[in-house]
Amino acid sequence: MWSIFLLPLFVMNFLVHQAQCQVKMVLFYGTIVTGIATNVTSSKSVGDCRNGCFEDEHCFLMYFRVEKCYFHSYLNTGQLISVVEVHKSQWAYVAFKTDISNIPNNTCPESYKDLKFSVTSFSGEKYSWIKTSGQWKFANCRTGWKRFERKDETVVCMKVFPCISIEPQSAAITRCVEQNVTLTGIASLDEAKWVQEYKISNKTYPAWIGGARDCPEDSPCTIFKWTDGYTNLYDALNNNAQLTERTGFDNCLAILPPRNNTDAIIFSQPCGYSGFNYVCGYKIEF
Repeated sequence: MWSIFLLPLFVMNFLVHQAQCQVKMVLFYGTIVTGIATNVTSSKSVGDCRNGCFEDEHCFLMYFRVEKCYFHSYLNTGQLISVVEVHKSQWAYVAFKTDISNIPNNTCPESYKDLKFSVTSFSGEKYSWIKTSGQWKFANCRTGWKRFERKDETVVCMKVFPCISIEPQSAAITRCVEQNVTLTGIASLDEAKWVQEYKISNKTYPAWIGGARDCPEDSPCTIFKWTDGYTNLYDALNNNAQLTERTGFDNCLAILPPRNNTDAIIFSQPCGYSGFNYVCGYKIEF
């Protein structure tokens, strides 16, 4: 048993990018394997529970069983939520809130199992579920970290840290490792712009990222690789970078504040430069 519940959600222009945002609730028999609800209430019916989640701005998953209604929010921090389908005899229901764009032709498909479940927040950020090993899974970043969903379905959390002393790029790597994370690579223009526009005391600064020159046999080239172990996409580096061929000199990568003479965001820089912020990151494991 499963169904789709649709209502148009109207909001003011100054709250979201679009005046009208449509989402659907996809309902089927299921249960929560892991995850703590952000709100638990009594509810007479699964329909009331579903409607309540639909109307809640931050609720993107509902669970109902025996007149108990559980709301789960995409704002949970560092917590893994796992959902699995169950037999109807258990009388347990889940409903995912998902963007209408995920529903082919705006009609019920033959099976919900091939649907993508993702919802876009009022601030324009996308929160997607990952399906793996027969479960739908979601996790947000730690408090204070920025979440990015990449084209290869990798989910990465990033945080810009201010320079606290005159230290080179190697010190930035060490400081990230001390927090059990890495100096992160940059997979997209959105990620690069987020770092570039990050302000401290209302001012932008250059920032080290996790990239290094990778020339064959130390010959001159503009080939760089990401060093964080989880960034495999090079769109940002291929399309938004200004790289020199100075092997042995500009061997590290940094994001610099906007410049008048170029649209580039990522630049090759001497690894010994100091006074840079640095961007740590980690991959969410599902």
